[in-house]
Amino acid sequence: MRLFPVALLILAICLQYLIVTSIGENPNKEQEKSGQIFKEFIENKLNKVDVTDEEREALSLENNLFQPDNKTMVSSNKTEDIQQEENLNPNAIKIPFKQPSALSYTTKKDIYEIRKKAVANSIFATPDYQPSEEVFGKIVDYRPWVSMKMCQYESTGKSDIEGPSEEGRFIENPALLVAPEYGFYGYSCEEIQKRGQRKEVPLYMLYDKEKNELSIVYKHLVFCNPKKHPAWFTLNGLNARDLGYKYVFVDKAKSTFNFQFVEDYNASQFPYEFLNYIHLGHSCKHESGCNNGSPNQPQINFRYPCTGSNGKFQKNKMIYLKLWKNYPKSVGDKADIIVKIIIQDSWAE
Repeated sequence: MRLFPVALLILAICLQYLIVTSIGENPNKEQEKSGQIFKEFIENKLNKVDVTDEEREALSLENNLFQPDNKTMVSSNKTEDIQQEENLNPNAIKIPFKQPSALSYTTKKDIYEIRKKAVANSIFATPDYQPSEEVFGKIVDYRPWVSMKMCQYESTGKSDIEGPSEEGRFIENPALLVAPEYGFYGYSCEEIQKRGQRKEVPLYMLYDKEKNELSIVYKHLVFCNPKKHPAWFTLNGLNARDLGYKYVFVDKAKSTFNFQFVEDYNASQFPYEFLNYIHLGHSCKHESGCNNGSPNQPQINFRYPCTGSNGKFQKNKMIYLKLWKNYPKSVGDKADIIVKIIIQDSWAE
């Protein structure tokens, strides 16, 4: 006996679908009002106690799928993300990004074991891999590690050391061969707790073995600070250096992301050697010091304007890098690996 009301509900869903699709992207006020009334009817019906499971399932389907204000946008975004991923490298292996661990107060031996396991399960696996001493040899046992928040507390001036560690991004993700990294945030830990700011991490990596291309895909790259100062970031080549890809050339002719080098003499003019390593530093203001990455490398530092004509929102942009294990004769030489840093949305307030 309850099948007849369910059939009516299914019929109503079909009719509403026809209404929504006929509205298109520019519904008039009467159509929007009609859709809102129908939506309120569904919500009221769902709240009634005597609704059967079959009716509730049909109503929930209607409520979730047919919302005129959001349907087109949500569908478009999902399709765009799928198409973008397929267009980047249709034959590529998708490599998920592993969220970093909390490394504070571990030992160098612990870090080496974590690193060896990560490399053994990566596209860079080799039977004889050992962590590079020039990259990891200066780690000190039982010391704090700067956290992913990369912030300092207003009350003490000390860096946050709780939770996932920022250098864990690289230690546990060998495929994060080169990564854009902020040189300055402009936020205290208290501000970050309110805004939900976090250290930049990729969505995933893609490796095309045939082309020997590694794409590192980010949702956002630039988070402008409250005063709208130009954001600046660097290219962190910790993994590249450890795995033997010591030299990088930033090919601006093939890059589509709008950025400016900090220095006139920079890695878009010559192959630059990565100098990244982890050591015990004291910029974190903790008495014992903290294991963190260094040094500053001006030749691979970039600016991104947050205001003005050059600060417009950019979508689906790319930084094109050529990497070599040995210093090439020229920047035109074939790279030992290509790295493409893909930015889906170039900034977020």
